Amino acid sequence: MTINILQIIGVALTAVFFIVLIGRDKLGLAFPVSVAACLLLLGAAIMQIAPIVEYITQLGEETDHMQYIGILLRALGVALVCETTADICRDAGEEAIAGKVELFCKAQILFMCLPLLQRIFAVAGEILGMG
Repeated sequence: MTINILQIIGVALTAVFFIVLIGRDKLGLAFPVSVAACLLLLGAAIMQIAPIVEYITQLGEETDHMQYIGILLRALGVALVCETTADICRDAGEEAIAGKVELFCKAQILFMCLPLLQRIFAVAGEILGMG
């Protein structure tokens, strides 16, 4: 199923319209609309990314580098979930919590990529004649 950019814009603008109509003063009503729109748009983004992930996975299997492709794909998933979570926190007015979610996300991605960095340094060492 392909999602048209106009559908995404329509969902986003409809949500913003309802939030403005409800009024930011009534956070109890506006916040759930905002969260629902964010989750709906995240789902749409994941659906758009799925064929790309499938193609990259196929490339990884063909080149025997699936371990590294898997790391990159998991990092992408962590980044998408963390960014959406941080955005929802910001919408609720919790900037500090959003910042800590982003900090944890960056640390998690770095930790996940350590085997990839190790391989890059090993290859660089081989190329430079150090290994």
